Amino acid sequence: MNLHDLPKCQLPKELHEIRQKLHILQGELLELSVRNWDFDDNHISVIATKPVCDKPFVPMAKMYKELPFGAANTVELAGCVCFVSYYILMDYDLYHTEHTFEEWVNEVVEKGYRAWKFKNYPGTFTTPKIDVDKVKSYFADEVDLMCRDKEEDLIDKLGPVEGIGGSMYLIDNVIANIRDNYSKPVEDTRLTSVAGILNKLADDIYVPMRVNNAIYHNDMARAGGHYVILYGVEEGTALVWDSSIGDVRIPFKTLMEAAVADKGLTAVWNIF
Repeated sequence: MNLHDLPKCQLPKELHEIRQKLHILQGELLELSVRNWDFDDNHISVIATKPVCDKPFVPMAKMYKELPFGAANTVELAGCVCFVSYYILMDYDLYHTEHTFEEWVNEVVEKGYRAWKFKNYPGTFTTPKIDVDKVKSYFADEVDLMCRDKEEDLIDKLGPVEGIGGSMYLIDNVIANIRDNYSKPVEDTRLTSVAGILNKLADDIYVPMRVNNAIYHNDMARAGGHYVILYGVEEGTALVWDSSIGDVRIPFKTLMEAAVADKGLTAVWNIF
């Protein structure tokens, strides 16, 4: 996958609505499967090849404390979707090696996969930095804003900039791009059952997923979500690769509950 082959995140309204409906439907199917799965059977052991384990350079969050992630926050704190998508490229795309992780993050941001907002006003932006003209155009009804021509003036009026997250559709587009010309993002790049997840592991293919932070970390004070990679299940314990921590062991049941906890945000990927 050539770096610049990454499509833009934003689609025309009609196509985005179709994509969103598919995403919601597949998440609901996985939630139903998790609800009906017998997690008391702890004899299942299926372990795929650990992601990027044999690569000489494996990007980890702590290495990027200073690297901005678009207009808000840093890659260390908010760029987990960049790590997971880059791991997939490292493992499955023979043509990515000429691109550094920093270049990948820049492309992800430039293509609109990093969303942000102003704290005190509704409205989502995906520009790499605060674009004064676009912000003023969006809030055209705010007369007081029209005379503000600097970033600090906008922030003074609208509140500080906050990151919303990295778009999950980045992983769909990466997978579809490295597969073939017939794979459709979201439609062909998701898993919708626990059995499907285990089957992928049995086929030596690891499984990226989004999880609810509070359940995943067993800490109800943790807000938001996180992208991780499941690479095995061993007697009821999930083996997870986490860009912020490294290797994690967590009950498989807990991991799957974390995967379906956030309504409308469930996403578990089928690389091949």
